Formats: sequence, structure tokens, C-alpha cells
Amino acid sequence: MSLKMSKEYFKDYYLKNREKKLKYQKQYYLKNKKKIDKYRKEYSIKNKDKEDNWKEKWREENYQKYLENGRLQSQNRRNPKLGKLTKKIIKNVYNNNIEKFKRLKCIICNKFIYKNQWSLEHKTPICRGGTHNINNLGISHLKCNQRKARKTIK
Repeated sequence: MSLKMSKEYFKDYYLKNREKKLKYQKQYYLKNKKKIDKYRKEYSIKNKDKEDNWKEKWREENYQKYLENGRLQSQNRRNPKLGKLTKKIIKNVYNNNIEKFKRLKCIICNKFIYKNQWSLEHKTPICRGGTHNINNLGISHLKCNQRKARKTIK
């Protein structure tokens, strides 16, 4: 069997048996969780530089995802009673802004926003009873958002 044929074979095998393999992996993990966690921790300590380089490379390649995840975690941690702020909501707010203005535009100063300088903005701040509802969210410059602080948009 040539190398090309074996790759195709394993790819087909994986696709046909994907669910079975995932089920097995999950069972194995649950049985050996302590052992696996211990190994991961040891590996992480021994290969700290390698792991840091990998994380940094991933952040550079997936900067938008990295920012969205950071925003989600900080918003959901702030006040869990408001409901979850999901990626879907953020994408809708982001896409609505682009559809409306053809480019990202700050809802506070009405100037265009350049790559990765945007922030998720609550028109009515959470401290004044605002929610994570899509009607209360917008896109703004990070500086504008920080300057606005607890004020509402009129």
C-alpha cells in the first residue's frame, strides 16, 4: 500500500467511524482523567516556552476570535443575571453595523473604526439597568467607550 493510498484509507476510515472514535475517546478520558490531567500539567511545565509560542501564534492567526472570546468571558462574568452574551449576539451587532454603514462605524463619535480597534458598547450601561439585548448593543472605538463610561447614548 502506497503512502497516498494509506492516507486516503485512514481518512475514509475516520470519517466512517468518527462517532464511534469520539465516544471511545470520551470514555477513555473519563476513566483516566486524573492521569491525563497530571500528564498535561507536567507537559505544560516542561514545555512552557513551546506552549507560549503556540498560544501567541494562535492569537495572531485568530485575533478576532481571541478578542470575541475575551469580551464574552468578561461580560458574562460581570453580571450573570443579565443573561449570556453569546458569539451569535456579538456577530449580529457587528454585521448590523457593517450593513448599516458599509464599514464599521462608531455609534458614539460616528467615525469609521479601523481593524481591531472596536469595542462592544452598551447604549444603556449595565449599571443603569441596561441588558445584553441586541437593541442595547453597538460597536464603538475602545477609547470612546471608555470615555463614555456610565453615561447613556442620547
